[in-house]
Amino acid sequence: LLFHGDNKDVLAYLLANGFRGKVKLIYIDPPFDSGADYVRRVTLRGKGQNTQLDGEGYELGEQIQYTDIWANDNYLQFIYERVALIHELLSDNGSVYIHLDHRRVFHLNLILDEIFGEKYFRIEIIWNYHDKFATGGKARDKNHDTILHYSKGESYTGNQVRIEKEKKTKRPLRKKVNGQTINILDENGEKILAEYFDKAADDVWDIGRTISKNEDLDYPTQKKEDLLIRLLQYGSSNTDLILDCFIGSGTTAAAAQKLGRRWIGCDINKGAIQTTS
Repeated sequence: LLFHGDNKDVLAYLLANGFRGKVKLIYIDPPFDSGADYVRRVTLRGKGQNTQLDGEGYELGEQIQYTDIWANDNYLQFIYERVALIHELLSDNGSVYIHLDHRRVFHLNLILDEIFGEKYFRIEIIWNYHDKFATGGKARDKNHDTILHYSKGESYTGNQVRIEKEKKTKRPLRKKVNGQTINILDENGEKILAEYFDKAADDVWDIGRTISKNEDLDYPTQKKEDLLIRLLQYGSSNTDLILDCFIGSGTTAAAAQKLGRRWIGCDINKGAIQTTS
């Protein structure tokens, strides 16, 4: 399902139409309170792509997708109202993942503590995009975003996701005997070594930010599909229902569909709906 409209209205509609407590995983990539406008390139018929609009700082070949400029506490109220509805849509063993950066992550941690309960804060995932160009200077380069994970209740999905290692490693083979872990020895009493080409993912995800040409939709703030695939593999199972009410470029829907998950998406911006479709 793909809805065009204010996500507050869409979430209320879903609650009133049989989806209360039915959603297993909700991922949102909301505005970051960055103080900027986000535009995308559009193709125009019969016009040069660099035609300047009179009195505006944008070109005719650009379209504003959303404005991320907020006054006073409007941003926090905006998020609070939507997270309250999200909580009601989640199943008893469901989880929400909120994608943020340094500007508001600490504020939203408190909002989520209030709505979900502090004890249901599960993990802080760090998305480290190692391929960002370093600028140098006094300030450290910002090379990561944060994804906050809260569950609705005591039970939640947290699948082990294995990722490829840069270099293979060798470790002794082990087994459990009477509750104790011991090394497995060969006929000469030597430890048997096994080669490992992958490892279990931890809470720091080294996934580059650069989007390949075949994936690039020329949408501002587009997230990488690899990031959403890993998150959905970690936090959901086949046929689970996924929701993203800030669908943007549609990465969540694309990842969910590839993994066999059902999905619901919505956005207030027509360009987001067009791109997702």
